[in-house]
Amino acid sequence: MTGKPLSDSDWSGLVKDMPRIIKREWQKLAYYLPRALVLLLLYFFPGFGQTIAPVLWFVFSAWILSIQYCDYPFDYHKVSFRHMLSALRQNKTDNMQFGALVSLFTLIPLLNLVILPVAVFGATAMWVDRHRAQLALHR
Repeated sequence: MTGKPLSDSDWSGLVKDMPRIIKREWQKLAYYLPRALVLLLLYFFPGFGQTIAPVLWFVFSAWILSIQYCDYPFDYHKVSFRHMLSALRQNKTDNMQFGALVSLFTLIPLLNLVILPVAVFGATAMWVDRHRAQLALHR
């Protein structure tokens, strides 16, 4: 997408990056779980849990999907999780729309089979268009 070749990665580089990659996945899980549990608890409040909690859950899912798919290019360029969240919050509307569309498209049979790689490509395109120049300093 940029016209530049990708950096060469071999197996030794992947093995060397494994601790960083595992830490990154733990950071995403630690970000997700407390928020998901609070939203789950909202379902137990009569009235509120049946009307507003599903809407909040959809909005939260859109945000989490945006984080999940944007993490591929951010992590490839070794931008920290904290800096990634900060960058995503700066363009929150665009990222929420991206996550909401991914969430909606996963509900459509057959389209849900191809939406995952398309979402990774879309997140990579967002990286190139919006975040690459700004976050190249955080490597």
